[in-house]
Amino acid sequence: MTPRLALIGSALLFLLAGFSGPQGAEAFEIRPAIVDLDLPSGSSTVRELKVRNTDAEPLEVFFTIQKFIPAGGGQPRFLDPTDVGGLPSWVRLSERGLRLAPGEERTVRVQIDVPAGTEAGGSYAGLFTTEKLALESPVGIGRRIATLLLVSVDGAKRPARIQFDKSELKREEEGESYEVGWKNDGSSHGLAGVRLVARRMTLFGPKQSMEDASLRLLPGEARTVRLAWDDGAPVSWVQARAFIDGKLVEGSERSLIRVHPGAIGVFAGIFFFIGVSVWWRKRRHAGKGFLRAG
Repeated sequence: MTPRLALIGSALLFLLAGFSGPQGAEAFEIRPAIVDLDLPSGSSTVRELKVRNTDAEPLEVFFTIQKFIPAGGGQPRFLDPTDVGGLPSWVRLSERGLRLAPGEERTVRVQIDVPAGTEAGGSYAGLFTTEKLALESPVGIGRRIATLLLVSVDGAKRPARIQFDKSELKREEEGESYEVGWKNDGSSHGLAGVRLVARRMTLFGPKQSMEDASLRLLPGEARTVRLAWDDGAPVSWVQARAFIDGKLVEGSERSLIRVHPGAIGVFAGIFFFIGVSVWWRKRRHAGKGFLRAG
């Protein structure tokens, strides 16, 4: 079995994993969004899935299970439905589908049976709740919401550890950018709040830019957060640094001095003018002294 690949993220984002019809997913709610379990080989457990019809019309839904792997950016990539090895084959549902009156909420029992002798590691799937439409509907497919099932077998899960990977402060055609890489060294999904700060001293005074991001990382996943700005200042001195969960990240600090290409000619002209002025004054002074001596 592959190393555990657990999906993370906000409940809202992943409630819409897979497909959401043209009207969004307002017609019904699913709780929880994520079921994250550690189970011994040969064990069983039962969890409850709550389905609520939030629409003013009756609702009929059906359930399907589909494996996934992470596709980057904290998102799942669902595999072919015929690939049922691992978690899809372990799951038993108390209901294949539901009919819900407006405002009604029902509970579905989700039983997970891990076969004896299962190799340590992870298995992951989406339990989809899909709206069943009338045959005459022109839409073709109803609204669809996924609850993510993440199962680690025999203690394969390690706490998420989101940490700083690398940073780069660079000049661009217009302005500068500060990029910071992060990675999750654990085997569980993880969340962290990060902030990038760039302070600049320019000819027009001090300036500052910030970028806040909520990182959602899979085990082993790496992400980059970017902050960019363009002050339009001919010269600026930049200091950039990164924070995670409010704490300064050691080794993330970067600095540079930027001189805009157009400013080089301006400064060259200024220095040339100053030089010519000094030379001319010296020449005039020398000429006046010569006349007085004569």
